[in-house]
Order: sequence, then structure tokens, then C-alpha cells
Amino acid sequence: MSDSAKEISSIDLGQCSNLIAKQYTAKCDAITL
Repeated sequence: MSDSAKEISSIDLGQCSNLIAKQYTAKCDAITL
């Protein structure tokens, strides 16, 4: 896993709407669910 993926774990659920999350929509989707 790259550092980018690690950032997602640090991101808040609300931050899921950020540009970073856009690159990991799938990951973000899993977090919200």
C-alpha cells in the first residue's frame, strides 16, 4: 500500500468529499458504509 492509501485511513468521514478522496472513491465508499 502506498502512502496515499495510508492517508485515507487518516482522513475523516467528512473529508471523504475532499479531492484526495476522489482518487480513492472506492476506499471512501467503504469508509462511509
